[in-house]
Amino acid sequence: MPTSYTIGTLAKSAGINVETIRYYQRCGLVPESPRIYGSIRRYGPEDLDRLRFVKRAQRVGFTLAEVATLLKLRERVCCSVTRTLAVAKLEKIDARIDELRQLRGELAGWIADCDANAGGASCPVIEHLDASV
Repeated sequence: MPTSYTIGTLAKSAGINVETIRYYQRCGLVPESPRIYGSIRRYGPEDLDRLRFVKRAQRVGFTLAEVATLLKLRERVCCSVTRTLAVAKLEKIDARIDELRQLRGELAGWIADCDANAGGASCPVIEHLDASV
């Protein structure tokens, strides 16, 4: 593992786009490395670790605002606070799963209505969507 990275090699190592790093910098999630003697910016392994932390947190459903909080909490022992955030995120995920299951059932019903519509004048899916408005 290199001891320093350009923004391009950092992005590639983290599996993200350079513009994503710049966006994270504007959001305050990742510090912008200073230019050494007017040259290009160099980033260290800790920056790669931080980017990977951000991406893992996003992958499990944390928003960037929540990730910012987690990054602050990462710097100290705070298991009760992070646990509370994780429990709240789990509750939101469970609610979303319930909502998706309901939507899935509704769409499956619409598809069944289409299958049963032998040459009907109108499409049952469109009718359902019109009725939903």
